[in-house]
Amino acid sequence: MNLGRPDRSARLDALAASYALGTLVGRTRRRLDRIAQTDPAVAAAVRSWEWRLAALTEGMPGITPSLHVWEGIRKRLGLAGENESPRAGAPPWWASLSLWRGLALAGFALAFALGLLLLAPTAERPLESVVVVLAGPDAKPRSWRPPNAEAATSR
Repeated sequence: MNLGRPDRSARLDALAASYALGTLVGRTRRRLDRIAQTDPAVAAAVRSWEWRLAALTEGMPGITPSLHVWEGIRKRLGLAGENESPRAGAPPWWASLSLWRGLALAGFALAFALGLLLLAPTAERPLESVVVVLAGPDAKPRSWRPPNAEAATSR
């Protein structure tokens, strides 16, 4: 059903109001929610009713839910066992602020040391020279001349 059509605006308005009030339940609510994700007219109608009704809650004081309600929420979200209270237990090790501060400090120190190492001037070392000694069959050093050099000296 296309609720975005102009001739169905009264029906859309009633459905959006019921949705925003929370009186639209079950399959109808899920279907309207699915349609609102793809149809901009339906989404605008639902959003309009949510804004109208939100103004009514501004003058009401806040209510703290009971522990039973919180346990039900945690159970539905899979965050706690049946016997576990919402605030029981210590936080996990990765939630420790001192751990993350220590890792940040270690990372900064490592980056600083690496920067100093890369930017520090290095001493120039002299080039190493390689000396090659050619030896004849008698293991005595010989001087080497290119083959064309002998021909040039004999002329």
